[in-house]
Amino acid sequence: MVGLNAYFKHNNSADFYSVLWFKAKYDHPSELLTFVKKYQNFWQSDSFLRRQVTAVMSRLLVTNSNEVDALLYTQISSGVTNTVSLANQIQLFSQLDKLDGKLCFYLFPKNLQRPYPLPKFLVLCSVLNSEKIRTNEDIKKSILENIKDPYYRKWLDSQYNIN
Repeated sequence: MVGLNAYFKHNNSADFYSVLWFKAKYDHPSELLTFVKKYQNFWQSDSFLRRQVTAVMSRLLVTNSNEVDALLYTQISSGVTNTVSLANQIQLFSQLDKLDGKLCFYLFPKNLQRPYPLPKFLVLCSVLNSEKIRTNEDIKKSILENIKDPYYRKWLDSQYNIN
């Protein structure tokens, strides 16, 4: 995946966004975090990219909590309204005791989604940052019933011990 950086033109937001979304699904968390930190000055200067990178941080929080907490705090301190609310939500989700009905229905709809959307997977990662959520057997069962993508399953296993 390192070669993917060659496709990112350092002044092109669309290129960065494409590479970020690709890396959000396929990269190991440490590689994804390295990418995010390497280009922090670039994405923080664009409110759309700032929000997208903040959303991706939900996938990184459980494996790199100190660094990601610092990045989330930076986003909260930024004053960029939609980014502040997203960073706060990621932190709140990491402290959940249980999923409410609406969130459960959003993550695990009655009609299975093929493929499971990446933005929804990032929300799932956000709630799985809560130990009470990720160790709940009913939630684990729902996850395994709903998510079949091999990469998502790989990260769910390695990051959240859901297999």
